[in-house]
Amino acid sequence: MPIYEYRCDQCSGEFEVLVWSARDETNLKCPKCGHTGVRRVLSACVNRNRSAGLSSAPCGPSSGAFS
Repeated sequence: MPIYEYRCDQCSGEFEVLVWSARDETNLKCPKCGHTGVRRVLSACVNRNRSAGLSSAPCGPSSGAFS
């Protein structure tokens, strides 16, 4: 059950939705203005390190995760 971030095409408001199934994404509305035109945006990655707890880590090739 991932949590996805969305951005409204009309007011540019951002919000998160817990998605149980693909069906849940079909009727999304912006909680700020009620507009139905929303897009999923790329979320920041979270890296869990046993010794350091939770920390934000950059995503992509520059993070050094995959060389």
